[in-house]
Parts: sequence; C-alpha cells; structure tokens
Amino acid sequence: MSIEDEVPTSAQVVVVGAGSAGCVLARRLAEADVEVLLLEAGGRDESPAIHDPTRSFEPLGSPDDWGYETVEQTHCGGRRIAHPRGKVLGGTSCLNGMIFVRGHRSDFDTWAYLGNAGWGYEDVLPLFKRLEDYDGGADEYRATGGPLHVHSRYEPHPLVGGLLAAAEQAGVSPNPDYNAERMEGVMPIQFSIKDGERHNAWRAFAEPIAERSNLRVLTRVRVTRLMFDGDRCTGAELVRDGEVHRVRAEHEVVVCAGAYDTPKLLLLSGIGQGDELRRHGIETKLELRGVGEHLQDHVFSPLVYEAARPIPPAEPGIMQFHGMMFWHSRSGLPGPDLQSLLGHLPHTPWAYSEPLEGYTLTSMLTRPASRGTVRLASADPSAPPLIDPAYASCGIDVDAIVSGFELLREIGAQSELEPWRGRELFPGPGVRTPASLREYVRRSYSTIYHPTSSCRMGVDEDAVVDPQLRVYGIDGLRVADASVMPLITSGNTNAPTMMIAERAADEILATLSGKSALTAAAA
Repeated sequence: MSIEDEVPTSAQVVVVGAGSAGCVLARRLAEADVEVLLLEAGGRDESPAIHDPTRSFEPLGSPDDWGYETVEQTHCGGRRIAHPRGKVLGGTSCLNGMIFVRGHRSDFDTWAYLGNAGWGYEDVLPLFKRLEDYDGGADEYRATGGPLHVHSRYEPHPLVGGLLAAAEQAGVSPNPDYNAERMEGVMPIQFSIKDGERHNAWRAFAEPIAERSNLRVLTRVRVTRLMFDGDRCTGAELVRDGEVHRVRAEHEVVVCAGAYDTPKLLLLSGIGQGDELRRHGIETKLELRGVGEHLQDHVFSPLVYEAARPIPPAEPGIMQFHGMMFWHSRSGLPGPDLQSLLGHLPHTPWAYSEPLEGYTLTSMLTRPASRGTVRLASADPSAPPLIDPAYASCGIDVDAIVSGFELLREIGAQSELEPWRGRELFPGPGVRTPASLREYVRRSYSTIYHPTSSCRMGVDEDAVVDPQLRVYGIDGLRVADASVMPLITSGNTNAPTMMIAERAADEILATLSGKSALTAAAA
C-alpha cells in the first residue's frame, strides 16, 4: 500500500471514502488480491487528539471534521445542530466516541422481513465476529483474532462506577455483554481502543497491510461525480490541487462516503429525484426517488448533576462516558428503544458560564420515528449538503425521551451516588411535568452523530440499493456505508457500518468469482 503522489488512471475497484466502511472494504478486497484504489478527501490521522481517548471531543470542529450542520430545525426552536463527520483517513471513526455496539437482534431480523434476504441476525452475526478481536474471549457470539480490537477489560472511573451501581440499585439488571445474547441492562461500555489509543478503522484495517502493492490510497481528493458509459458506472471524476482527474474502475465503483456525502455524490452524478436535479441544472441520469430520503439519526437530552466534590481526572486510555444502559420506553417492544450514556463530565445542553464539575446521564432514543432528508445546496461539489433530520417532527420521539427521565432521575437519587450528588442542573428540579419536560427536550435535543438510511437498501420503490448493495438501474455501482441501513440500528452505528462493508466485500468477491452472492455470503 502507498499514499499516492500521482493520481492513478485505473483500478479494478474504486472505493470512494476511507472511513469506517471504506477501510474495511479495501482491506478485505486487497487480501483477496483485488486491485483497489481508496479515495479520501482528508489526510492522515496525525492529530494527537484523535488517538487519545480522553481527548475524544477535541477533533470535533477541527480540520479533520467536515463541520456540517443541519438546516434550522422547526420542532427544536429553529436551532441549527452541528453534525461532525470525519475528513481524514479513518473517517468518523477518528471523531466518534469509540463505542462498539452491534445492535439488537430484532434490528437485523426486521431488515430481512423487509425483503433484504441475507441480512437477518443469524446472517450478519458471522460478519460481526469476523471483524473483531474481543478481549473477553471467543464464544457463540464473540470472536478473537479480527482486525478491530474491542476493549472491555478496564476499571471504571469511581464516579462512573457509582452510576453503574446506582442503576442496579434502581432495578436495572447488570449485563456482562450487550453484544451477545441480551442487549438490555446496565454495563461498562466496550470500546474500539487498543493499547490505550483509539483503534480507528484506518489503523485497524488498512494501515496494517502496508506491504500490499494492490492497495493504493489517494488522499486530499474530492470526488465530484461518477462517470458512466450508458447504464454502467465506469469510474470517478475527482479534483486534487485544483486539477481535474478521471479514474477508471475496471470492475466497479463502491461509494462509502457516509449518510450525507453518499447521497450528495449520487445527486451530483444525476442519480436521484429528477425535480431536484433539474432545480440545480443537473442532467438526470437515473430517476431514483429514494436518494437522500428517509434520513434517520439517534438523538438525546441530558440529565446533568453538579458534583458535590471534586471529580478525579479522567482515567488514561478510556473515554469519559464509559457506562451505558439499554432499556424500553414502554412495554411490548421487541428490543430497547432507549440508551443512556453515563459519564463523569457535565454535558450541558447549552452554554453554561460558571465553572462546573458535574456528571451526566443521557436519555437517548435509538429507534426514532422522525425521518429527514439530504439535499443539494447547489451543483457546486464543494457546497455542503442541506441536512434536515426533521428532529422531533414525530411527537412520539419526544415522548420516548421524556419517559427516560423518570428512570434516570430514580438512578440519580440512589444512595450509591450520595457522595457525588449535588444539585440537578438540567432539566432542573422545577422541570417535572410532562409538558415542561417535553419543552426541555425540544430545547436540548441533540444528535449522537449516527445518521443513516439516506440511500436505503430494500425491494420497494423508494429503495436505492438492492440486498447485494447494488444501485438500482446502474451496473458497476454499489453503496456500502450507513446510508444503506433500511432502519437505524439500536445503538451506536459504527460497528454495523463496518459489518455492512464486510458483506459488501463478500458480494464483490462473489461477482468476481462468478459465484452466487448469497452462496458466497453464507460460506
């Protein structure tokens, strides 16, 4: 592998985006002796803040972040909400909280029920196991020896330990492994951390195979559009240092640019809703109405306490939020729709001018009903996309988050937290009625940075890709990233995004070998 100085003219497979999915896909194809060109708009992951888990918030807003934000959110006081996305080798796995969550069994079984053959839980479990090196050891559900280290053997910070114990006092069952048979309960978080440093997708998957000549990487390039010969995608047009280049894909192009930039690139290439394309003067290559639709994201509101005594410094080699719960907002659900992160930092929902030591319990919605869109701002490839998650447009989302505060406050009142507990800062002791809590949630509503489903997989008319991740109506073009999720998963989306790339590699290799894709995926 080499970081190319010159732009190559061709490769068997061109992968757009060296984030969580792109790095996994490039690794698996290169290991199978496929010639891969991996294209990335950012540069190397050189910032020390990327690698130190205790500094995990610092890369947000840095040069390694695209710095996206939403349009004004009508149901959240007209606020524009920041949406960090990685602009660096490793993508958003260099900016996220390193939390490793696969999702609930019912997430993937629902994907299969929607017509996506081969995507049920029993189908994807081997893919999850293939990518991980779990320090808890291998069993029916977990695996060792994969490229990505999953870190669970650490001593929680004393305050986080108190939060975990308080949750058990409040009746929440402890769960030794939420990525195994059962997801619900309270537990320390499992992290993508190795030897005290962030184990991002670049470091875990692509960088270790540096000796391979069939994996080439091109950084600081902006892919502006895809190229076509009739109904076949033949490559990508890109700009580097102000100069336009074209790279040919001998077999296919795989777009792994994420839930915002993947629909943006398809639209710039003439694939999407004709009315929107015409509005920007883009010739319609293919009318595909689902491009940029059905955007989903995880959202939260915080419960914040002032600490009654000084909080010890962050533990080295671990992120400050390292306690977690999964539970249900109401009975009768097949899986948890609420998640809480428990941390020894005060995550205030708006600017707080006083010096503050505090801790946070978040009420986070994992199965939102609200749906948003990704649109073009203009035909200029350098213009950020128009991101409208339509947060809180479905009132049931607000109600679910409000329901979370009842349990979180019960946890906050337990005797295990008495040595730490000061006054409740947010929502505040006076915010008790359902109406006042709903108002607080709308004012404090924020993202956990998990956008998905804007180019979703399916068999209906709104689907963008088929169950083999091929873009409908175009040969030689696939999408493999969080944008293809038919429905967002229950929990952090980085691990399922990497799993999708594992499946994409199987599908591509099956095509190259002439076998059936489903047979190869099951092998």
